[in-house]
Amino acid sequence: MAPAPPPLPAPDRARARELVQDVGEDLRPAALRAAEAVTRSRKWREEQGWRPCPVCGEASQEQPCRACLLTLDDPNVRRAARTLMQQPEYLETLLETLGDSGANAARYLALARLEEQLELLALECVRSGQEDGYREFLNQQAGMYLSLYLRRPRADLKRSDRALLPERARNVLNAGR
Repeated sequence: MAPAPPPLPAPDRARARELVQDVGEDLRPAALRAAEAVTRSRKWREEQGWRPCPVCGEASQEQPCRACLLTLDDPNVRRAARTLMQQPEYLETLLETLGDSGANAARYLALARLEEQLELLALECVRSGQEDGYREFLNQQAGMYLSLYLRRPRADLKRSDRALLPERARNVLNAGR
């Protein structure tokens, strides 16, 4: 019989318990052992220097991880990313249709594209001498980006959230206060 694994640190044990809280009493001990094994595996990967995947958050040697790379290529995920760029509130609906991995992949793609757009718009704003049309569109796209990044409705965004924008876009928007 294999030796018992060392006990997990308290925060990791608490996280494992949290993962199995909705499991029935009869399955809870087995589910808890499985959750602890997953946690140990994650900790081992982190100790090996693996970084969290930017899409799913799992420690991985590759960035994004192999599973997420496959998900990112899914045409449904790409289509959903285009929708998210214009309607970040749609993310909740995506969880139901594409599941967590698909929704996270679509969010990742949309954020990357929005970040590229923000960089270009910031540059155009500077070139045009802060022309109102460019600035207004930059502000609108910044709201989309922040809403998606923070997983919050645009109406709930605060001015202080701008600190999370890419640097150029943030500087251009803050310069025109």
